[in-house]
Amino acid sequence: MKRFVIIMVIIMFLLGIAYAEEIFPDVKQEWMKVPVRWGVQNKIIRGYNDGTFKPERQVSEAEFSAMMARYVKVVDVDNIVEEKGKHWSQEIYDALERYAIPLKGYKDNKAKDTGLSRGQLSRIVAAKNGFNLDEKQAVYYLYENDLSFGKIDGRLDFESYDSKSAVKRAEAVAFLQRLDSVGITTF
Repeated sequence: MKRFVIIMVIIMFLLGIAYAEEIFPDVKQEWMKVPVRWGVQNKIIRGYNDGTFKPERQVSEAEFSAMMARYVKVVDVDNIVEEKGKHWSQEIYDALERYAIPLKGYKDNKAKDTGLSRGQLSRIVAAKNGFNLDEKQAVYYLYENDLSFGKIDGRLDFESYDSKSAVKRAEAVAFLQRLDSVGITTF
């Protein structure tokens, strides 16, 4: 019986990987498939109108805000009615503002469409969990809570986190999945 359960888990995992690639043909790298599948199943992410996910594209602040809002369920992102003359994400920003999330796009549409860096992401996650930290403090917060492991094996310091680099769309979903795996699901 135990062997049967293990085999079923392996089959489900492999089917899940195929499922992610089936939904978005551009999700090819193995490390991306599980988080993207998780994001689709949990209605946290959507692809583009052309049927792709563009996993290597830098996630904008507005896109990540939408993913995060779907994840913590603070606003029904999928039923937002865009108002003429307003950015598509303004209602999301309005909902997130009451939680003091350090976003630059509350009143700046250009900032909404600007790509997110790993340092900004660390501050957003720390604030989401109730901590108003500067970038360096936020990086160490992620390390201390097993939310990041840096980019250099064996080093958990500020430099190995690489705070200036871009957060890709697949990385953003993987990060939210990691939050979920440690039980951080609300503000």
